[in-house]
Amino acid sequence: MELKETLKKIFFPHEIIIFLLFNASAAGLILIFMNGMEAHPLAYVMYMAAFYTLIVTCVRIPGIVKWWKRKLHENKYTDLYLTDKDLRMRISMYRSLLITFVFAAFKIILGFVYDSSWFFAMAGYNVILSLMRFILVRQSQKNGLSEYEARVRGLQGYRICGWLMMILNVAVSVIMFMVIVQKQAIEYNMIACIGLAAFTFYCFTKAIINMIKYRNRKNPIYAAVKRVDMVKAIVSIFTLQVAMLTTFQGQGETINMGLMNTLTGVAVTIAINTIAALMIAGVKGDFRELKNIEEMSF
Repeated sequence: MELKETLKKIFFPHEIIIFLLFNASAAGLILIFMNGMEAHPLAYVMYMAAFYTLIVTCVRIPGIVKWWKRKLHENKYTDLYLTDKDLRMRISMYRSLLITFVFAAFKIILGFVYDSSWFFAMAGYNVILSLMRFILVRQSQKNGLSEYEARVRGLQGYRICGWLMMILNVAVSVIMFMVIVQKQAIEYNMIACIGLAAFTFYCFTKAIINMIKYRNRKNPIYAAVKRVDMVKAIVSIFTLQVAMLTTFQGQGETINMGLMNTLTGVAVTIAINTIAALMIAGVKGDFRELKNIEEMSF
């Protein structure tokens, strides 16, 4: 019992102690790195203090998450958002549409300002992506529709999205041509590139999970949204590779950038075409099933 209490005091110190340790560790590490004192004996003491601070902070994360969840469920609006999957999905659709549209407009403006074909190519990709998201939002409207009509409307949106994905692949191919053949790409600084990598892998992992979660077409609009997100994540992998090769070129061994970008580009275009083809072909069976149901009802 005494051991348990001792461990509790070690790993669950008072919040004020954690606050003081966090600030002291941050200030100490900044001073150490700014003055080149990484090998100083006092630096190792600071490393140990920072490591302990990290441990006691991470140990408290599950409790903090539970506390925030409890607080969010106490509010009727946030509770509705957390418990209503359809509401969350619709908000996500509108948010994604707005972000993609703003990003497309921003790229168009940059294209005119810098007279850059690269920005116009990226704008074209985002315009098609915005159109896909707009169609999905529009087709998800069910006001005054029966369950059968809503299902047909959703499947139509799913199929249109598949065809637009084929066109999107053309825009992606243009970007790849500019990168591989014309050697056009934006060079990021190292910190931005690392941040881009972390965000890309987060989006890619989330897209895979959601695509598996919505792998059937019980709600074709939701399934299409997740496939669009998956395609966007796949394209982001290519752009991340280009950014990393451009940023870190010349460091260490010589890398055949053209070959790597070509191989990844081919894989990306095949993946997009496969997803689009499966969407177009797969929905035919759903339409036949609906037609049979309609015939049986008369």
